[in-house]
Amino acid sequence: MIRISNDNFIINEVPHESFYSKENDFILEVEDVNCIKHKITFYKYSVLKIMFEDVVDLSRYFSNNGQYEFCLNYILEIENSSLIAQCKKQAFKNSTSFGNRIKYHHYVLFVGDYVIEIVAHSYIIKKSEE
Repeated sequence: MIRISNDNFIINEVPHESFYSKENDFILEVEDVNCIKHKITFYKYSVLKIMFEDVVDLSRYFSNNGQYEFCLNYILEIENSSLIAQCKKQAFKNSTSFGNRIKYHHYVLFVGDYVIEIVAHSYIIKKSEE
């Protein structure tokens, strides 16, 4: 099931995005619907997929006959994620402790021309200081 993770933050349709990784964190800078720049920091990420939107089958994220446009500008969370289950299974095989002490979440964002999937512990949104 997919749900809106934070309905107080709406990503601009033309977000002027930039993103980078710093240690175990992934940082995404985007504008909200009021053209105010924000920095979203995803903490302790373990999986990151950045794909061009035109090569992604959006129906894998939504199953309402294409009625998904209302939530494309939000940070979404996939609950009961098969990707997290797959990571836990592989970590068990590798004798590592993925997910034993830290709860992970599977987030999806549609940002400009990109679809970003990230498995991370948590995130925080702050207004960028310019």
